[in-house]
Amino acid sequence: NGQRQYDDKDATVLQELKALCERSGMTVDAAAEVIATRNIRSLGVIASSALEPEKQGLMQYDKRYDQMMETVKAMAERNEQQAAELERVHKRMDDQNANISVILREVLETRRMLAAANDKKWWQFWRKSNDSSQS
Repeated sequence: NGQRQYDDKDATVLQELKALCERSGMTVDAAAEVIATRNIRSLGVIASSALEPEKQGLMQYDKRYDQMMETVKAMAERNEQQAAELERVHKRMDDQNANISVILREVLETRRMLAAANDKKWWQFWRKSNDSSQS
C-alpha cells in the first residue's frame, strides 16, 4: 500500500533529526544515532521506574528458573549414569551370550563324538564279537 502513519512522537523525532542535521552539519545517519541513543536512555529511566513493582515477580521467576535448571542438570546426570550402567549390563550380557555359545558348541561336539563312537558298523560289531570269542 505504501502508506505510513506517524504519531506525535515520530513527528518530534523527525523534527529533532532535521534540526540536528542543519545545526551541526552531521550526516543523517550520525544524527539518527545521537537521537536514538538519547531516546533509549530516556526510555530506560522510564522503563526502570515502571518495572520496579514487577521486579519482585521477575526475581521469583528467576529463582524458580534456577531451581528448574538445577533439577534438569541433576536429571541429565542421572540419565548419563543410567546409560553407563545399561551399557555395562549390555556388555556383560553379550559376554555371557558368547560364553554360552562356546559351551553349547562344545557340548554338541562332545555329543557328536560320543554318537560316532557308539555308532558301530554292523560288521564291526560281529567282528569284535568273533575276536572276543576266539581269545
